[in-house]
Amino acid sequence: MTNISCKLLLFIIFTLVILPNIYAQESSNPEDIYVFLIDLSGSMKRDGLSQRVKIEMENFIRDDVELNDRLLIIGFGDKVTYYWDNVLTSMEDKEIIYDKTSNLVSNHSWTHMSAAFDHLAKRLNELNQLYPGSTKYIYIFTDGKNEPPKRLNEKPERFSEILKDYFGENTLESLNSFIYYITFGTEAPDAITKISEESDNFEVTEQPRKKEIDSVSIIPIEIELKLKKNSYKLIKGKREEIELQFRVVSITRSAEIKVDFDDNEKIISLSKKNKKFDIIFSPNNLSKGNYEVLVNFSTIDDNGKITPEKFGITYEVIIPDYTIWYILGAVLFLIILIVIIYKLLPKFSGRLIFIKDGNEYPKRLSGKSCKRLSDLQRGWGIPVSLKVYPDSTGSRIKLKFQLTENQKQKLTKNGIEVRKSPVILRTGESIEFGDVEIQFDNNKRK
Repeated sequence: MTNISCKLLLFIIFTLVILPNIYAQESSNPEDIYVFLIDLSGSMKRDGLSQRVKIEMENFIRDDVELNDRLLIIGFGDKVTYYWDNVLTSMEDKEIIYDKTSNLVSNHSWTHMSAAFDHLAKRLNELNQLYPGSTKYIYIFTDGKNEPPKRLNEKPERFSEILKDYFGENTLESLNSFIYYITFGTEAPDAITKISEESDNFEVTEQPRKKEIDSVSIIPIEIELKLKKNSYKLIKGKREEIELQFRVVSITRSAEIKVDFDDNEKIISLSKKNKKFDIIFSPNNLSKGNYEVLVNFSTIDDNGKITPEKFGITYEVIIPDYTIWYILGAVLFLIILIVIIYKLLPKFSGRLIFIKDGNEYPKRLSGKSCKRLSDLQRGWGIPVSLKVYPDSTGSRIKLKFQLTENQKQKLTKNGIEVRKSPVILRTGESIEFGDVEIQFDNNKRK
């Protein structure tokens, strides 16, 4: 086979076999990695402690470990044993894990904690190289101290050296790792306590051997929250609720949290799937003014921590001034009332009869408004301009008149001289000036 043929063959193998595996590995990088490091010494059997740990771990895997997360289950006692170290690719994987946890038997004679931490440190470095962006959560369960098998002749200071070399200051931070050391019925070794004091990512939790409260879980709960907005304006009678919007920065496991706000209380269930949540409250005090209140968070499980536990909220209550609207409403009501009354009043209907030189010139009148009669001179040669104001009852009219000719003429009503305008005419009455007579007739209608 020539060199060209060999190179071509290697290229085909790389393209078809190696390269897809590389892409598959990159695409399956887990977001979170969970490590359970479990003490399998015989003392863990007492008081049902090992069974409690297994149940708690299985519940955690069921509720909080998601597909594409990586899970490690490691037992230590006389030796260190890996029961599971893989990425979860299907729900069937969880069933397989539950079967494997039945092999976690607490029958070892020793508690070789130094070997467990040595394995853990090396595996964390390997995982960090494979998945540098993944967060690693390590849960260590034990009821004892470091007790290596005597046949190994391990130096007493070996445990402290491992902790110092692999878990010293800032080491866990650089590995993006968080260790929760959970001890039952005994204090943590001094070397462990020292490391936890040096690193914020190493936490020690002491639990009683016997479960005293049902609501207390073994695995700690840590939640970090961030409030989007802490200042609000409320309008009395319109907007009287506060909507608090929170973002879940981080959460280690599913939990129920209690929220207290201004004597209001709510229970909220959170899990890794919750990236944000809203809480709507109605403050007790809705009088006009500015107020400050605290929103307090706590976990139903006493083994939980929420950061921060309290958020300060300020809100202002505004009471709108509706006076102008009341006035406008009253004015509108009066206008409507006047229009209604006007519509209900009887409409005037009648006629004026102008008589000149023996000729009658009737003018029909209707409606309720003032009528201007100013074209009488041009149409009929009657030298007068009138304004006619009908009475609502239709029984009389009021005439305001103005002579169009500059001459003095005596104005009489029913033969009696009238000296000023206006003149009231009832049905059948008339007025005269010069050679013009004006009669009002409300009985003759067209």
